[in-house]
Amino acid sequence: MTKSDTTRSQQQQHPTRDRSVLFLVGAAAAHAFAFIGCPSIVVPPRISEQVNTVALAVAICILPPGSSIYLLFRSRTLAERVIAWVSFIVSLFWLLLAYSFVQQLLKGP
Repeated sequence: MTKSDTTRSQQQQHPTRDRSVLFLVGAAAAHAFAFIGCPSIVVPPRISEQVNTVALAVAICILPPGSSIYLLFRSRTLAERVIAWVSFIVSLFWLLLAYSFVQQLLKGP
């Protein structure tokens, strides 16, 4: 065997690094940020009081679905795909919340 064949065989023996833990941490961080950062979940003020912050609340609620879609495109293994799909399904809650913010704002006081 030549040196290049030995190097290739050694590279094939090392398994690829499993990124599923990073996917799980990333998905959990996006959902935690949305939960902590969204003002209407912790203490729901009247919508007339948060007219100025509705855009910020909607942007925060869109972060988890965006990160879930990114994880779906970056997934390689089955574990990463499962984490990405579960994160995407849970992130539908955030989209519904953002929709309700906009709906309440358009309805008025």
